[in-house]
Amino acid sequence: MTTELHIGREKIRYGPVDQSVLTLVGAFIERLLADHADIADVEVGEATRLGELAAEEVIAGARWSQIVGDRIDTTAATGLLGITRQALSKRQASGSLLGLPGRGTTWYPTWQFDIDKQAIRPEVRDLIGAFRDAIGSNVEPLLIAAWASTAQHEDLDGRTPADWIVLDNDTEQLRQAAQRAAERLAQ
Repeated sequence: MTTELHIGREKIRYGPVDQSVLTLVGAFIERLLADHADIADVEVGEATRLGELAAEEVIAGARWSQIVGDRIDTTAATGLLGITRQALSKRQASGSLLGLPGRGTTWYPTWQFDIDKQAIRPEVRDLIGAFRDAIGSNVEPLLIAAWASTAQHEDLDGRTPADWIVLDNDTEQLRQAAQRAAERLAQ
């Protein structure tokens, strides 16, 4: 099946493309056309470079989402918890909340939050603590987030730690799984 993309009077044909990709490309083009006067004088080589950078940014964000799962930014987290940015940062620094650095914001995996209670799940501190104890306080947050999004067949009946927390399963079993994983990684 061939897909056609119409840009002004130009028609570009592609092979099979998912609807989400077409939607993304269409939105990108609409956004560029809205401010075309600002970019009209950009040289072709620079335009190509900027387009590739924009595509890489989108792809990186999509891959990141697949690795760590659903996440919210700083603004959404402060709104959910009803706290300031400073208080959110203190929770992250103390190890009761996992924050992942992003461009211009910090991302917080949603499995850490009890949405109904508008609170951070208490198990998160144990999970982060296990990694900090074994690896050190400078443990890479993305490492913890990736582990939390990976099925743990030996320790958590094949569930991811993120699912385990959300389903309110045994906290001690989760803590031990985090401790074992962190100790293996520290070797």
